[in-house]
Amino acid sequence: MNVKLPTDIDLADRILWGLTARQLAIVAFTCICGWGLYLPLAGLPYVAAPAIGIIAAVGVFVAFARPDGLAAERWLMEGARHLVTPRRRVIAPEGMPEVPAWATSRGPVVPLDMPLEEVSEDGVISLGRDMYSLVCRASALNLSLRSEPERQSLIEGLGRFLNSVDSSLSFVVGSERSDVEGVVEGIERDSGALPHPALERAARSHADYLRALAARPDVLRREVYVVLTAHAKDEDDASVRLLARAEEAAGLLRGLGIRLMPLDGYAAVALIERACDPETSPTGFQDRLPTDIVSGVSA
Repeated sequence: MNVKLPTDIDLADRILWGLTARQLAIVAFTCICGWGLYLPLAGLPYVAAPAIGIIAAVGVFVAFARPDGLAAERWLMEGARHLVTPRRRVIAPEGMPEVPAWATSRGPVVPLDMPLEEVSEDGVISLGRDMYSLVCRASALNLSLRSEPERQSLIEGLGRFLNSVDSSLSFVVGSERSDVEGVVEGIERDSGALPHPALERAARSHADYLRALAARPDVLRREVYVVLTAHAKDEDDASVRLLARAEEAAGLLRGLGIRLMPLDGYAAVALIERACDPETSPTGFQDRLPTDIVSGVSA
């Protein structure tokens, strides 16, 4: 016996006339509202018809429409929540300071609620409710420099890796302004030790080129991260599971030429700080405990 399964495995059962229980309830409620409105307006057809038509249109929309893949009533509730939620959030572990008298109001400002509780020394991030994650830095591949057979082989290899994944996994690509000032200073410092004046001139010319390149706003550096997430009873159990998954993923991606390296606690804290404030310098975090992020210490 063959049974057809829908692509959407969360599809609700159809109860009557091809409608789900939710749709039947909405249609019934719409009919009751329309009938209740018609009774007092029966003598005013020019008023009753548009009013009942509006109610019917709203009922049909809520019952059958799925904007953005969501049920219409949930979509409307999320829209209303978005309208009343403050747009601006700030890091304020000690609470919000009083606004000076000379400052003008720019709308409500609320503290930033970080979706994490602590970061362990081995980089495991506690998200609360027995959820933990581990961030791994991954090297990138440039497909534009590959031949068509090589591209196809890499894509198929990545597909095999994704098919082997049996739990939550995310790819995150971050872009930051490229800071080459340290490289430029190093070239200028070491150029005087080169054995020939022509080499020194070439080195200084290259340093000038890098400095001019760094002044452009479109010069960015990109980093790729793989975020592994797991349910666990405690931090030790999560650490064992996530590090084992990271090692397994690194072995599978190594065949594609992708290097995967889990971030330790200090590197994870620095990454979170830069995500909250992209202008934060990545230096200066080595002397801070990873759990400092729990108390909301700003970058």
